Amino acid sequence: MSEEEPQIIIDEGWKAQVQREKEVSLETTAEAPETVSSPEASGDEQPDGALDMEEASFAALVGSMATQIMFALGLVADPNSGQVMVNLDAARYTLDILTVLEEKTKGNLSDEELEMLTQTSSELEQAFAVRLQQFQEQAMQQAGVDPGNIQGE
Repeated sequence: MSEEEPQIIIDEGWKAQVQREKEVSLETTAEAPETVSSPEASGDEQPDGALDMEEASFAALVGSMATQIMFALGLVADPNSGQVMVNLDAARYTLDILTVLEEKTKGNLSDEELEMLTQTSSELEQAFAVRLQQFQEQAMQQAGVDPGNIQGE
């Protein structure tokens, strides 16, 4: 008996939104005079192993949290080891932080920021629900219960 594994599909529209906001932010900062010395400004190269940091912004914060959630859900492999690790508790915790962020910033975000945050949260909540269902079905199968043969479904 062959069962198809549920597929997780994530709309990547929020990534394009983050990129657009980053580009707008870069254009804005390019017009402003530089006040902080950086390796690029001085002509010095970054030391080996130094991270190429993007400008801190709301979009970067949400994108960073989304990346953490995707790692925790096993949607993204560790770039160093190539391993996929799933940590539903960490994913739930970070999703809860996104919810708190949304509540605490209500009325203080631009329409674009609010849309990005709402869409990102929604898509990741859906991915979490799918992953949780997969783990529940796997646990039931390991216990000898057929998840497709439960009364009420």
